Amino acid sequence: MMKLSVHLPLTVAIALTSVAHADLKAVPAPDERVAHFVLTGGVTYGGDTLETANYTNGDSVDIKAGGLIQLGAGLLLKMPDDPIALQLTANYQWDGVRAKNGDATFSRVPLEATLFYTGVDRWRFGVGARYVTSPHLRGLEDAGGQNIDFKSTTGALIDVGYRITPGFWVEGRYVFERYTPENTYYTTYTQKINANHAGIFATGIF
Repeated sequence: MMKLSVHLPLTVAIALTSVAHADLKAVPAPDERVAHFVLTGGVTYGGDTLETANYTNGDSVDIKAGGLIQLGAGLLLKMPDDPIALQLTANYQWDGVRAKNGDATFSRVPLEATLFYTGVDRWRFGVGARYVTSPHLRGLEDAGGQNIDFKSTTGALIDVGYRITPGFWVEGRYVFERYTPENTYYTTYTQKINANHAGIFATGIF
């Protein structure tokens, strides 16, 4: 009986220590890295119509100044002591179509910097700026379309993201920007082009 009373507390203590150690191993340590690699992509829509492509069945599709696909990569910089993060990305955005009256594309390279507030659980709210380089329209050849270079431009954006998993976000955004042709003498686009657009994006953080 004496042996049982001596060994029982020791056995219980060892068991509790083992369970606590197992629990500590099971809980992943928080990711305290400041810099993270980011991949992002989404669908955008809006802005003035640049070209209209016609199909053999009578349907038509417009190429918009704010469309259509954007893909990018960059860095997310977290502030260790504040609910703030800065995302920097280089992107490629384009809209294109193939139709009976020719092929057409509108492409550009936006560089984005977005400052996020991350103090609300599972949400982030951002405002940012875009510097868009190399905006180029290749018009519908068979319809007498023109190849037009637009000037580089700056724009602004707002972004609201919801975290699905620790490394995956779904986001809605709106961008404000306009394009001006490089040379209005050789083009029908003599005024600024409205390229404001909305988009739905997915972002992976690694």
